[in-house]
Amino acid sequence: MELVKFSNNENSTVCTDDKLVENYGKHVYKTYNSMRCLANVMEHPEFRKFVDKYLLSADVYSMILFMKMYKKVEELYPWFSPYQKLGFIHTLITCKTTRKKIRKVFGLDQQQLMQ
Repeated sequence: MELVKFSNNENSTVCTDDKLVENYGKHVYKTYNSMRCLANVMEHPEFRKFVDKYLLSADVYSMILFMKMYKKVEELYPWFSPYQKLGFIHTLITCKTTRKKIRKVFGLDQQQLMQ
């Protein structure tokens, strides 16, 4: 089933029948793990606030860096509490000595950030 149909003259028609769209969405949700994951996280109110405030802003690169750092700190210090992880990361990014070395220390270059 197609919800958007394209004609030869590049005009498109979008299906607006709520029931058809709902049923197709359920099919996509059940069939595609990535789409199910996307729907689940985007419907979570706290995650949605994060996305709206930080990931849809112009500074996506910094947020991805912070997320990668958080994951790396989890790997290196699995006993850290969430507060300890945040404190550690904040110290690294605010300390003049370490701020410029963060990507190298954590093995995070620009290419890896986009993976």
